[in-house]
Amino acid sequence: MLEACHDTAAPSEACIAGSTFVMGHDPIPDPRVPLARIPQLHAPAHRVKLPPFFMDVLPVTNGEYLRCLQAGACPDECQTTGTQNSVGSTSCASGSTFYYRYHVADAALANHPVATVFDLGAAAYCAWVGRRLPTEAEWERAARGPRGTDYPWGNAAPDCSRYGCDLVPLGDPSTPFMPVGAYPVDRVTGDVSPEGIRFMVTGVPEFLDDWYYDYPFDNGQAIPSPRGEPSSGSNGQSARGNINARLPLYKGESSLPADQANEPFPQPAWARADNRWLGRGGFRCARDDR
Repeated sequence: MLEACHDTAAPSEACIAGSTFVMGHDPIPDPRVPLARIPQLHAPAHRVKLPPFFMDVLPVTNGEYLRCLQAGACPDECQTTGTQNSVGSTSCASGSTFYYRYHVADAALANHPVATVFDLGAAAYCAWVGRRLPTEAEWERAARGPRGTDYPWGNAAPDCSRYGCDLVPLGDPSTPFMPVGAYPVDRVTGDVSPEGIRFMVTGVPEFLDDWYYDYPFDNGQAIPSPRGEPSSGSNGQSARGNINARLPLYKGESSLPADQANEPFPQPAWARADNRWLGRGGFRCARDDR
């Protein structure tokens, strides 16, 4: 049973109906390596109950973030000396030419998704516009849609109709994403959920409101609005979407050597990482239903 939003969605957002849904995915056998060698961070599948909420249809753009930066409400992007994330790290992306040419102040990239800010910048922007970052559970519910599919568009394998693979060659070594996903947000794409949310698995990594946590086992009761709390063992806020997570082989979609465990782009909507490598990315905002 879906619970509709009581408030009216703004033009830039969509209502995500309240529901009980299955979050995560059961362990997947991988013929390449022993199961114990690959952390199955998406397991176990478990039920989660969320009230209705609103989420931005598109990720925040460079131009939007720049206005917050110029207003003094948001910290600078990760290339700037002294900018830190939630655990004090100042690392942006050593060795990647992407971060030498992709800046929020570049007028040519104003309508492209933010991809070079830290989690504190993401949280600051959402607060500046009167909203908040979505939780990991909210992000997955929005990405999988009301039917709980693997991808926003369903269970079909990804192809070039889902993202602009004509724009950036797959596996371009100059980018941290495969492909970068950093093309204009109004680019026509098939990465759209039944509720109208776009670019969730083929865009940039998106910071979330909670920190990484181990999934609980399903004890027969739906968990209400779970949220990972900061801990000494964490490396910052969680992120979802195009995260280069370590996953077991999924549906045979891999052209990688047998000794590698990284999945090809894009990953399913239930994929998650433990955030050990991610220092920078993009985001979109959410808000509670009133």
